[in-house]
Amino acid sequence: MVLVIFEGITDQDALGQIFDEYFSTQNVRVALTHGDITARDSINPSNIRATVGDIVRGFLKRSKLKAEDLAQIIQVVDTDGAYIPDSSIIESTNLQRFRYTLSTIEGADKSQIVKRNERKQSNKN
Repeated sequence: MVLVIFEGITDQDALGQIFDEYFSTQNVRVALTHGDITARDSINPSNIRATVGDIVRGFLKRSKLKAEDLAQIIQVVDTDGAYIPDSSIIESTNLQRFRYTLSTIEGADKSQIVKRNERKQSNKN
């Protein structure tokens, strides 16, 4: 069995069928993290693996499966602009959420976006 970990239902909707087709000879199951774990304040390089392990263990428990039942685990994450230069981050205090363009990220607090991007980068290495 192949376990694919997605951040949310929209990622699963967009990519799930591709994984089903690619791994057509195996059973593909899905776990959701309900958001980007690489961007969470509580996640850092020292605990990212344990966090993913907790997700896998939770899936196994809910599914009444064993680790041996898994042939492969794939975690799908997006970069979400994490690698753009800080000069491409625009502070716009009238925004409640991030706004992405082809060349910028806009948000209410530039320093928070910079910190988020640094966290995402370090958690993906």
